[in-house]
Amino acid sequence: MIDQTTIRQVQNAADIVEIIGQHVSLKRAGRNFLGLCPFHEEKTPSFSVSPTKGIFKCFGCGAGGSVFQFLMRKDRISFPEAVRSLAQQLGIPIAQRQAGPDDQRKIHLADVNQWAAGLFRKNLLHPDHGRAVRRYLDDRGLTAQIQEEFKLGLALPGWDNLIRAATTAGHSSELLIAAGLVTASQSARAPYDRFRNRLIFPIVDVAQRVVAFAGRVLDPDSDANTPKYLNSPQTVLFDKSSCLYGLNAARQAIARKNQAIVVEGYTDCLMAHQNGLANVVATMGTALTSEHAAILRRFCDRVVVVFDSDQAGRAAAERALDIFLRPRIALKVARVPDDKDPCDYIDKHGSEAFEQLIANAADALEYKWQLTRQAQADPASPAAKHRAIREFLLAVARSAYFDASDPVWRGLLLNHLAKLLSVPPPQVLAMVNRLKAQVPGFTGRTPPSSDSPAQTQGPLTTFERALRQLLQVLLNKPSYIEKVAAVLGPDDFTDPALGPLAQAIFKWAAGSDQPQLAQLLADHADLEQADLITSLAQEGSQKGNFQDNLAGALDYINTHHRQNQLRQTAEALRNAQADLSDQQINQMLQQVQSQLRTHDQRNPGLRV
Repeated sequence: MIDQTTIRQVQNAADIVEIIGQHVSLKRAGRNFLGLCPFHEEKTPSFSVSPTKGIFKCFGCGAGGSVFQFLMRKDRISFPEAVRSLAQQLGIPIAQRQAGPDDQRKIHLADVNQWAAGLFRKNLLHPDHGRAVRRYLDDRGLTAQIQEEFKLGLALPGWDNLIRAATTAGHSSELLIAAGLVTASQSARAPYDRFRNRLIFPIVDVAQRVVAFAGRVLDPDSDANTPKYLNSPQTVLFDKSSCLYGLNAARQAIARKNQAIVVEGYTDCLMAHQNGLANVVATMGTALTSEHAAILRRFCDRVVVVFDSDQAGRAAAERALDIFLRPRIALKVARVPDDKDPCDYIDKHGSEAFEQLIANAADALEYKWQLTRQAQADPASPAAKHRAIREFLLAVARSAYFDASDPVWRGLLLNHLAKLLSVPPPQVLAMVNRLKAQVPGFTGRTPPSSDSPAQTQGPLTTFERALRQLLQVLLNKPSYIEKVAAVLGPDDFTDPALGPLAQAIFKWAAGSDQPQLAQLLADHADLEQADLITSLAQEGSQKGNFQDNLAGALDYINTHHRQNQLRQTAEALRNAQADLSDQQINQMLQQVQSQLRTHDQRNPGLRV
């Protein structure tokens, strides 16, 4: 664990202009420096570096942060890796801090998992115990080299082989249960091994820790209720909905090619790597999730999902489309012909044939449109096409495809859809907007973009704009924290994106006499939060007039709170059948609503 003092030391020693200047040609523009953004294609410079604030900001794609976030994006590395890389460049020794109880727990779980992986590996290599499984792997075409690279193993038959070996090695039952290696018995019996008579695939994260295992059943006569694949349960180290098999081995190739290939099976992934296709990862018996998309977005902005050509594969591809319908993730779908899985296809036809499948992968939207057209009873008729267009655009409306992106990207997507459907762009947009009202639970708000969360998430209420304006002011004038804290606290920020950020900003602003924005960014390893911080700070800086903007926002929030209190009082009076008439109660409400309207007129920056 890197000591926080060391992070501050590295940050203070780093000249952000010099570091970024190693990768971007920068020219002075007033107090700042400008250049072409390295994170998206552009011809006019929109990438700004502020040496006084210690931050960078791109006004084109929304990327922003400190020197650490720049290296994270540029080199596709984690926050600790960025700190270590910069420290090495600056000649600063890395001081480690003592891990806390939660960190210690993770270290112990990773240690016992590493030990178990070694035991499973030894079982597979045993001359007698592993012979049949090694023959099975040979039949699947997996070489000894790829088996060693991915540390494939074997869980022996029997209920307590791992437990007995762990006891001898000094590992407690409690730790084995916490790691998911052992299952606590519901009866009076002792705990028993979770993995028995299974081929074992260790799951390794990008920090090269063994976080979990997957086991394939080996007994062909096993009970029908026995799952073919069994994963470790969720632990503090492992969540299969946010874990991709092989990412530890594939991450550099994915970043280098700016493309990830996602398959469904462990052996599919292994066969691909064995044949030189190093940018392949696999899901773990689960559908693709938004967490998977976010992980892959750290390393690339092009993803190809490869599924079997059966009905289950087509359904999985459609689900993937909904997950990846977000800006700047170019999704394509490839289908393996002849009802084969990628492993068998690569083994039979070779890597070049598989690479051709990837090269010919269909654009995800085009793939979805073709499936929608084909599902119609009479696809050639105008009525059928109209039904297909409506169904297709309803899926787009559900995903908030347009509103989750910036206007330029949204326009490009609109033109793409219009060309695909042979319908003018204005009609496509109008139909999507009409269909949104039919989406259950749609409120006119859309989820934040994974690329530029600082962009407006659809129409904000005036109250939400006031909260946002408070953070814009604080990021530029943290000395105003006492005035803000006298009216509201971070818990008043209920928006999922702003809530955690408000907690950090309040703490940062109150932490020292002259807190620097780069210090706040150094505490945020998440790139989306860094983008949001720098965007809010820039929006506040452009507005200026901090004192008046703060006063206007606080005044509106106070009035909003009074209105809510009055509404609650009116409702209570109605319920209590008080002497006040409905007319008198309504007059009370109208008085506050009038105050809000007057406030809106005086504070145009807060209006919707």
